[in-house]
Amino acid sequence: TGYSTALLCHRLGEDNVTTVEVDPAVARRADDALESIGVSTWTVTGDGLLGHPPRAPYDRVIATCAVRRVPYSWVRQTRPGGLILTTLGSWPHGGGLAKVTVGADGTAEGRIVGPASFMQARAQAQPPVTGDLAARAAYADSEREVRVPPTVLDEWTPAFLAQLTVPDTQLVHARTAEGERQRTYLFAPGRESFAEFVPGPRNSADWTVRQGGPVRLWDQVEEVLLAWRDAGSPGVDAVRLRITEGAHHYRLDGASAPPLRWEHALR
Repeated sequence: TGYSTALLCHRLGEDNVTTVEVDPAVARRADDALESIGVSTWTVTGDGLLGHPPRAPYDRVIATCAVRRVPYSWVRQTRPGGLILTTLGSWPHGGGLAKVTVGADGTAEGRIVGPASFMQARAQAQPPVTGDLAARAAYADSEREVRVPPTVLDEWTPAFLAQLTVPDTQLVHARTAEGERQRTYLFAPGRESFAEFVPGPRNSADWTVRQGGPVRLWDQVEEVLLAWRDAGSPGVDAVRLRITEGAHHYRLDGASAPPLRWEHALR
């Protein structure tokens, strides 16, 4: 709509604001709305994940969409001491609002400042898991009782930590037959792996996990969630983030020793 851009232009002056929108129709509508109130700023139609090098360097980069990782192009285009603010995550819930400061050495460092949810950047959005879910989960290599129920993923911080632990994995809730209780799945289509959670007949906390494929998704997530509980179940704002040209480095501050760490290398 151009609303956020209008606020920034009002606060900073229209010559100090550059806004990028990937959808030509949306960009045109926002530009018309801005022009109607007398704002003529730098409106660019293009992929915001690439930034806009002609106007760089920037003091601030603010993303009004969610990304699975912070594009290094944003770090390159932000002056040392400048800030990047964006939502990290790919699930409908369980995202984190990341605030990082760019250093003179080409890295950026900061933390998750709170929970956040936003629409996905189109270039990083994952196609939804479709088709016959029962067929996708037909061949399990292992089956056991869970130590942590999958319902914990309805909570914000566990959902965020799960995304850090098994990136590119999707959380799916579905009923496979009429009248059947809801089942929960984790699917990693690119790694042909899944975890299916089957509720017990007597107790809603009595869950079994069936896992298949080369990656035991729930084994990895469960270990992290147990360590998170041992650390006192800190909030999502305990997650620290460091960005380099080759990787994203996360750690969870808290009582755990050593702290939980994740590295997402760019391949």
